[in-house]
Amino acid sequence: MATSDLVRQLEALGAEFARTAGASSSEQDIRALQARFLGKKGSVSLLMKQMGAFPPEARRELGAVFNRVKESIEGEVARRLDQLQGAAAAADLGRS
Repeated sequence: MATSDLVRQLEALGAEFARTAGASSSEQDIRALQARFLGKKGSVSLLMKQMGAFPPEARRELGAVFNRVKESIEGEVARRLDQLQGAAAAADLGRS
C-alpha cells in the first residue's frame, strides 16, 4: 500500500466520523462511535498499525496525518457532547 493510499483512507475515516457523529443523538452513541474509530480495534487504530511497514520519512508524514485525524475526531466528540449537554440543560429549564 502506498503512503498516499493510507492518507486517503485516514482522511475518509475522519470525514465519515464527522458525518456519523452529526446524526448521533445520545452520549452513548457518540462514545460507541468514538470507540469504533479510535478504540483498540477501531478503524483508525487498525490503519495506524500498518504505519510500521513504511520507511521512516513516510512514517513522519503518516504520523502527522494520524494525529490530525485523531484530533479532529476527538474535537468532534467534545463538540457533539457539548451540544447534547446544552440541549439537555435547555430541556430541563423548559420543564421548570
